[in-house]
Amino acid sequence: MIGCYIHHQGAGHLNRSLSWAKDWAEQTGEEVTGMSSAPRPAEWPGQWVRLEPDWTPAPETPSAAQQASWLHWAPLHHPGLRTRMRQISGWIAAAAPDLIVVDVSVEVALLARLHGVPAVSVALPGDRGDRAHQLGYSLSSAVVGFWPASAESAILRRRDAGPRTQALGALSRFDARISHRTAESHPTENVRSRAPVRIALLSGRGGAVFRTARPRRCAQRCRRRRSA
Repeated sequence: MIGCYIHHQGAGHLNRSLSWAKDWAEQTGEEVTGMSSAPRPAEWPGQWVRLEPDWTPAPETPSAAQQASWLHWAPLHHPGLRTRMRQISGWIAAAAPDLIVVDVSVEVALLARLHGVPAVSVALPGDRGDRAHQLGYSLSSAVVGFWPASAESAILRRRDAGPRTQALGALSRFDARISHRTAESHPTENVRSRAPVRIALLSGRGGAVFRTARPRRCAQRCRRRRSA
């Protein structure tokens, strides 16, 4: 039995988790139990524990993270936080899972480990050297990233004693819909063709505000390299 905690913000955590959970269920015949404040996707391959939100009502006191820096979000005396942690603990006690994949929450990884359950933490790109990430990665049984191994040094920065990041390669919810094109359909002599170049930009939902200035600069650089 595998559990998967899925952060509610945006759509990336859910889409990523849904992609590997469906593959896991198809290949092994084992269901994956999802745990999140987000609604259950219709195609989720297993049970779903709808967690109580821990951000509403707004916390009356600063979060423990702001006070101690070892946690990211653990508001003091918050009823939603108490309930969601109780929900996760209750599921662990009833299901006795082999491991929990955490995408992403230092607090849930810590909770799983305190219950004696291995936690697999999903790493996100960026500088993850803060004390909370150091704690979460250090207590994890594995840390995984969905990018190529060759890009590891440019994508993720860590400063902890946890297990080495396992780069699993890119993962997309569109993988099953895309047929692999053969080399014959894209011969190498056409790579330097002067035909117009089209660039697709994929943006997530939630988190940072999307700004158009950077994609425009990227497009300008591509045009300059194309004309060189």
